[in-house]
Amino acid sequence: MTKTVPAAVVPTGWCFCGCGLRTIAGSFFVPAHDRRAEARVVAEQYGSIAAFVRAHDADAGLPPK
Repeated sequence: MTKTVPAAVVPTGWCFCGCGLRTIAGSFFVPAHDRRAEARVVAEQYGSIAAFVRAHDADAGLPPK
């Protein structure tokens, strides 16, 4: 899957998680909202953290070799 990534991502003054709160100058998120955004993307794209890990590590959850 190929995704287009913006050339540069800059803070806008609004939290990138989508909550609608203002951020301090130079910040992308209000405190702890980076985790909210991360969890939302993982859930939307993979369904669960386990599925996310398995998608990036075929041996995840298997006995050590």
